[in-house]
Amino acid sequence: MRRALNTLAGRLAILQLLIYAVLLPALFSWLDAAARSNAVDTFIRHARAYSSALARELELGDVLESPSRSIVFLDGSVEGGGCLYAAMELNGRLLGSSATETPAWVRQRGDDRAFEKSTDNVYAVAIPFHRAQSDGTLYLGFDKRPMLQQLRSAREHILEALLVYGVVSTIAVILLARRVSRPLTQLQAASRRVARGESSIQLGTDSTMIEILELSQDLEIMRGELVGTADKLRAEMQQRQAEQAQR
Repeated sequence: MRRALNTLAGRLAILQLLIYAVLLPALFSWLDAAARSNAVDTFIRHARAYSSALARELELGDVLESPSRSIVFLDGSVEGGGCLYAAMELNGRLLGSSATETPAWVRQRGDDRAFEKSTDNVYAVAIPFHRAQSDGTLYLGFDKRPMLQQLRSAREHILEALLVYGVVSTIAVILLARRVSRPLTQLQAASRRVARGESSIQLGTDSTMIEILELSQDLEIMRGELVGTADKLRAEMQQRQAEQAQR
C-alpha cells in the first residue's frame, strides 16, 4: 500500500483528493447560495407582481360592488396564485376567502418584505389600494413550501454533481499518471537489461510525449557511448592479455 501511494499515480491521486476536500465545501456553499438567492428573488418578484395586479384590479374593477363578488375574487386569488389565504380590509372591515381560513394575525403581521423575516411556511404580502373615497389593504399569504422543496432538490443535485465530478476527475488523474509512468517503466526495464549485460537492447519508448521522447533519446545516446567505451576497454584488455602471453 505504501509503495502504491509513493508512485506517480498515487501522489497525484492524493493531491487531487486534498484539493477536492478543500474546494468542495466552498464550491458547494457558493452554488447553494447562488441557487437560493435566485429562487428567493424569483419567488418574491412573482408574489409582489401578482399582489400588485390584484390590487390594481380592486381599484379599477367592480369587485367591491358587493360582498359576494369580493369573496369570489378572493377565492380566485387563492387558486390562481398558490396562496394559503387571501383577505381584504376596507372601511375597517376584514373580508376573507371562503376557500381557505383567514388567519387572525394578518393585520398584525402585515407585510413580510424580507423572505427570511418569517419562520413559518407563509410569505405575507400586504398591498394597499384606494377605491373611491376609501382606502383598503389586500392581504395575501404565499406558500413557501414548494419553493423550499425545489431548493432542497437543487441542493441534492448540486452535491451529486460535485461528487460525480470528484470521482471522474480523480479517475482521470490516475489514468493520466499511469499513461505518463508506463513509458518510464519501460525505460527502467530496458536500462536494467542493459546493466545486466544485454548491450544490444535499445532504450526507446512508444510514448508521444516530447519530454519522455527526449529523455529516451538522451538515454539511448548515453547507452551507445557506454557500450562503445566498454567494447573499447574490452578490446584493449584482450590485446594486453595477448601481449603478455607472447612475452
